Amino acid sequence: MSSSLMVLSHFGKGKNCGPPTLPRRDDNAQSSWQQEELEADDDDDDMYEVPPCERPMNVPQRPQEENVYLERTSKPTVPRRQAPLPQPDFTNREWFAGNCSRRMAEDLLQGVKRDGAFLIRNSSTQNSRQPYTLAVLYQHKVYNIPVRFLEDAQGYALGKEGKSKEEVFSTLDDMVSHHRNNKLLLVDSTSQAKHTTYLTTAAHP
Repeated sequence: MSSSLMVLSHFGKGKNCGPPTLPRRDDNAQSSWQQEELEADDDDDDMYEVPPCERPMNVPQRPQEENVYLERTSKPTVPRRQAPLPQPDFTNREWFAGNCSRRMAEDLLQGVKRDGAFLIRNSSTQNSRQPYTLAVLYQHKVYNIPVRFLEDAQGYALGKEGKSKEEVFSTLDDMVSHHRNNKLLLVDSTSQAKHTTYLTTAAHP
């Protein structure tokens, strides 16, 4: 009988026992653990480098340009470019030597061996105000005379600028024809000696 009571008492105690008691958390320990974790994270942040793609970039802002075309009520006026003057064709002239160099022109005239032998070539400067050069042989010396184009007069003149009076010819043909019948003044650039001669024989390369 006593043994049965002991068994019931033992099972009674087991039945009345609730769920096992969990160990009580120590808030101080948890706080200490969290603090350690935070401190570890802080150390990691100090060693971390932001990838180049995530780094903030200071991009200079472009100045805002005013769109003038949107504010205009009409289309902007585009200035017209003046068409270049048509270049005359002298290829069929017996006196025109084209792009003949100065040295070649002088050799060519020296070969003629006649005073007044001449030719007209393109100027070495390739300047629209001085497009051509008149080369004339006189007493074994070749004179190179600038042929200027006067835009205001739309004509050609011989020699350098600054003369008070000068003859202007509408075309090179007029200039050649004039000096075949009227003497041309030649000035030696070294001695400043002055000579005159007609244009006589045209030379061509």
